[in-house]
Amino acid sequence: AQLLHKSGAKIIAIADISGAYLNENGINIDEVVWHQQSYGILDGLEGEVDVEKLDDPLNIFGLPVDILIPAAVELQITDKNMFEVKAKIIAEVAHDPVSPLADKYLCEKGVLTIPDILCNSGGTIGRYLEWVQNKIGYYWTPERMDKEVRAIMDKAFDNVIATSKKNSISLRLAAAVLAVGRVAKAAELRGIYA
Repeated sequence: AQLLHKSGAKIIAIADISGAYLNENGINIDEVVWHQQSYGILDGLEGEVDVEKLDDPLNIFGLPVDILIPAAVELQITDKNMFEVKAKIIAEVAHDPVSPLADKYLCEKGVLTIPDILCNSGGTIGRYLEWVQNKIGYYWTPERMDKEVRAIMDKAFDNVIATSKKNSISLRLAAAVLAVGRVAKAAELRGIYA
């Protein structure tokens, strides 16, 4: 939320285990971060930040937003609440937050779901590039590191989009098709050992 806010996005809702909090005019994310760092949880946020606590935290999934980011636990969007989703884009930051049935429904509805394997890969790529730097004993500036991660992420996203369009499949399935294809090619190049 903080990164998106700094990029100019208006964050209207945020949630954690304590509940969901809403301000349709936009939430002051710096105040939310301060509260969370001070207390370790968002509980009581409505007393310090201009937000209202939703009676049912699951209502956050039905808000009319451009981007919905399930970022905590798996299976947050399932056949029980998939009909409520009004977002145009779902960015899966959590591992497997959208069930296969919900993913199929949302794809047919025209919701663009960026799969977790793509959304979460930035951290893994960053760790790989740090390993590379450690191996060669040469360390990049934060700006170069950001540029390198972005280049790999952009290429991966472009490949997934192209595969999705070429085969008329969801981004999740396109990512899986690319991954399985790469593993099969590597096995073929190395030779199969019996």
